[in-house]
Amino acid sequence: MGRVQIERAEVLLTGLLTPPGLRIARFHISGEGLRPGSKGLEGEAPLPFRATLTAEGLTDFLSTKRLGGLEDARIKFLDERLVLDATKRILIKVPIHIECVLNIREERFLELNLREAKALGAGIRNLAE
Repeated sequence: MGRVQIERAEVLLTGLLTPPGLRIARFHISGEGLRPGSKGLEGEAPLPFRATLTAEGLTDFLSTKRLGGLEDARIKFLDERLVLDATKRILIKVPIHIECVLNIREERFLELNLREAKALGAGIRNLAE
């Protein structure tokens, strides 16, 4: 009996909800020269993938998880920037505004570069970095 081999495989998932609660709008993974292995499909190299996140999905995730104590989180994408407006309760609710640029380095690493951070309209970039 011969071995099972797959010349090329492509999988597209939509509305993928991850265990931490982040919704990925689209997740596309593909590869060549695959074969069944002990942990699923295996290939010669890591499989390339593309994940699409929406501002709504990120906003829902931040609102649910309240990461960093942030409340009323709202995310939007403007040009190449990700913009976050939220409030943080210290003694009172303090409005914060953060702008960053997302970069993908070497087609593998996601970097978040802070461009602007404000609380009550004053710059707090050094505190946020």
